[in-house]
Amino acid sequence: MTSPFHAGELEVQARAGVASAAGRVGKMIRRGMTADHAAFVAAQQLAVVSAVDGAGRVWASALTGSPGFLRPLDAATVAVHAALAPDDPLAGVLKAGGSIGMVVMDLATRSRVRLNGRAEPKPEGGFVQHVAEAYGNCPKYIQLREFSPPAHEPPARAAIALSGTELTPAQREWIAGADTFFIGSRAGERADASHRGGNPGFVSVPTAALIRWPDYPGNMLFNTLGNLASDPRAGLLFLDFERDRSLQLTGTAAILWDTPADGVAPAPGAERAVELHVTGVVERLHATGRRWKLVERSPYNP
Repeated sequence: MTSPFHAGELEVQARAGVASAAGRVGKMIRRGMTADHAAFVAAQQLAVVSAVDGAGRVWASALTGSPGFLRPLDAATVAVHAALAPDDPLAGVLKAGGSIGMVVMDLATRSRVRLNGRAEPKPEGGFVQHVAEAYGNCPKYIQLREFSPPAHEPPARAAIALSGTELTPAQREWIAGADTFFIGSRAGERADASHRGGNPGFVSVPTAALIRWPDYPGNMLFNTLGNLASDPRAGLLFLDFERDRSLQLTGTAAILWDTPADGVAPAPGAERAVELHVTGVVERLHATGRRWKLVERSPYNP
């Protein structure tokens, strides 16, 4: 049987000492969606996509809509009835088509499904994702949040509030208090989007161009770290769930297998750390047209 893993994933699995276990767990990666995957995807309101822009930078962006905006057509095809704001870093990519990764989230049940494949734009708007890989992930580190229906019609999405190449003091404070972010990565032609979570403070911001987070134990597949071992480009997305803001970062990442040069050891419960050297920042207001209320943080958070 052909391995579902590329060389970077195999390298990280071997270094972490979980190659045999990863091989067993990897059987859940499928060439298309199961009936359960499709039913889950069709019921959701939030997806995060990852891709490479025209300048070769990786970004992660949020797509939202009422249940049904993601419509599985068959086991290998999902119609996405949503579009990014015209000035979103990935708007042009979805209009042109190409490799994308997508993680579909249900924060209220701590559930997620990852779909990797290619986007095909549709003349009437939106796009179709041709799914090459589909698999669920465990509920670890997902904070339980409930969708809060707006009391009135939310405002139209605003243009970019701030953009630059480094984080502002306010953005650094935002990240330092976050309990969730999404990460986009890539290896060869495969793009991927994934989720990271922890208690507020699990992400540190040593400088205006550097952020660092712990790598907690997961499903042992090491899809994201394997991608970063192959290609250090990465994009991060922070959502302010209660105020409907987003913060997108792009840059290059490094896996810290040992204590970094500044002597700050990985956080308790972490097996290693990862850092992103930031080269681009986009902050947006009214980012999703939706708000979620925190109910409970993950019991898996260290």
